Amino acid sequence: MKFPQPASQPASQPEVARFGDLVYRSAVMSAVVERARRLSRSRLPLLLTGPSGSGKTAFARAIHGASGRTGGFEGVDVPAIAGPLFAAELLGVSRGAYTDAHAARRGAVVRAHQGTLFLDEIAECPLGDQARLLKVVEEQIVRPLGSETVTAVDVRLIAATREDLGSRVQEGRFRADLWRRLTGDVLRLPSLSERPRDVAPITREWLAKSAPGVVLSPAAAVALEARPWPGEVRELLQVV
Repeated sequence: MKFPQPASQPASQPEVARFGDLVYRSAVMSAVVERARRLSRSRLPLLLTGPSGSGKTAFARAIHGASGRTGGFEGVDVPAIAGPLFAAELLGVSRGAYTDAHAARRGAVVRAHQGTLFLDEIAECPLGDQARLLKVVEEQIVRPLGSETVTAVDVRLIAATREDLGSRVQEGRFRADLWRRLTGDVLRLPSLSERPRDVAPITREWLAKSAPGVVLSPAAAVALEARPWPGEVRELLQVV
């Protein structure tokens, strides 16, 4: 016996696709992923925009995975280290650079050599450190704190923000020259409310990893798809 599909679902579901750890089946996400694949081989800096919780970090990892770069993926949560420690985390420090610098330490830029450096929530980068970051972007060189030695690097920079960087520039809180360099390419991630057809695949993917044996029923999928999810994927997974 064949049972009818729920009224709010089409009889034939689009095939679920994958980009890195991301799963999707909506047309809007397919278009974004297609463009991301084209941009993955570029050397230009890439700015990812979108609401908090929309998966910008996972998207950056997926782009790195498709880039063919031989180095690793180095992610920096800018708000978590904003302040005096930002320059040390970004550029590294030489031994004796300051009181507690008992040993030399490589920064994120050097660790990302021949790979991808991802700066999450770049709008929170301290204004005083933005000039250092600009030098890395423009000249692909880095000088650790307390050192006179300059090291050449090959780094693809991907930055992400939920803020309007243009407005930050007008307010004097973000350098215009750095903003222009970061926006070599811009990729906007759609909110979950713009792609409700992705809710069920995301949920099933999470259940398969975190709660094996738990099945998402058709009725539950319809109920989840009907919600607006202002907290994006993060809120969806918390509810599930």
